[in-house]
Amino acid sequence: MPAIVALPQVVEELLLQFGDIFPNEPARIHFAEYITGLLVAEHKTVSGIAREFADAPDQSCLNRFLTINKLSKSRLKNLRFPREILKNQKIFI
Repeated sequence: MPAIVALPQVVEELLLQFGDIFPNEPARIHFAEYITGLLVAEHKTVSGIAREFADAPDQSCLNRFLTINKLSKSRLKNLRFPREILKNQKIFI
């Protein structure tokens, strides 16, 4: 049974920080779904993450996002993962 009905606050904050590196809104949504799934899904696979959402993304769309999405490598290198945001949410990596 799907368990995720909304994005966690920490993912919303990540979207604000990293959203502009994605070429369009669907890519930003898939990014948010993937990060949310990694944080809360029982099964950390693409199909496991997709099954956790009440308004489920199609598993093939999420898989395509992860495998062929073209992001600017130079922009990604200049970003730092915001560990302080995750620490505030009691999520440690």
